[in-house]
Amino acid sequence: MLGMLLSVATYACPTSLNVIEQSCNNYVFHLAETPVGNVMWANVAPGVGERVLVQCSAHGAAIAATIENLAPLVLRFDEAQRRIAPGQSVVCYDITNSHVLGGGIAEAVNPTSN
Repeated sequence: MLGMLLSVATYACPTSLNVIEQSCNNYVFHLAETPVGNVMWANVAPGVGERVLVQCSAHGAAIAATIENLAPLVLRFDEAQRRIAPGQSVVCYDITNSHVLGGGIAEAVNPTSN
């Protein structure tokens, strides 16, 4: 198992919960999608299937994603990302990263319900 070579145990999980890594007894969830609440759009809401860039921390990189659902907002990342902490701001930019489309607050994800 590759994880054993890296001293990290890696487990496959169903649906949006892609990977759980165990390192130093801390679990890190990597998710393919995240739900977002309290969404406010700067102008008109983008459509389902629209590509966006998502930023979840002030100095973090913008991450490519697709809008899976609008009510509630669900963003599907191109590559599984570390779980966004509930309460963290989530900002959506147009795919060229030139203007803000809107944003909201990351909601809790229950991996056992996926």
